[in-house]
Amino acid sequence: MDSVQTSFTAFDVIVVMVIVVSAIMSLSRGLVRETSSIISFLAGIVAAYAMLLLFRDPVRNMVPESWPLLTGDAILVVVSFILVYLLAAGIGQQLSRLIKSTPEIGLIDRIAGAIFGGLRGALAVVLFVLLMHMVIPEETTPSFIAKSKLYPYANGAATWLTQNFPGFVEKAQDSIPPLEPSGTTRGLNTD
Repeated sequence: MDSVQTSFTAFDVIVVMVIVVSAIMSLSRGLVRETSSIISFLAGIVAAYAMLLLFRDPVRNMVPESWPLLTGDAILVVVSFILVYLLAAGIGQQLSRLIKSTPEIGLIDRIAGAIFGGLRGALAVVLFVLLMHMVIPEETTPSFIAKSKLYPYANGAATWLTQNFPGFVEKAQDSIPPLEPSGTTRGLNTD
């Protein structure tokens, strides 16, 4: 983006709104609750994946044959995720209440939460720009985005991420072992 005339556009309004709304939401929730939400979500994903690896065949064998084969997998993943997420979120909520009951710590928690929320909103904008460039070439970026005042910053951060973490998505996908089709299907060995 060389010497593009910038102006305040709808993209700028959206970026500011995303960052401000995220900061306000995090201000009201506090840093401890925000981070516990993220940890709860990640714990739910890990638990769902682990349960799928451990109990895929037994659950598939319990599902009636007239149901689609993946029904057992879906039930296992959803139930595992929800149970672990709710348990971890409940612990985080109790910790957050304890912190908010102490005025000095509660204020620091809320201010740190607002900063975290602002950074999260900015990261969401940068990830949007990364995704946009995966879908459309950078030179065909819509003018209301390309000519906005904040796009050069978001695009610069997206470029920095791409340059400093090359192949991150591919590496992340490669590090997760694929879910191969199960060796048994409804109690029958398919080997």
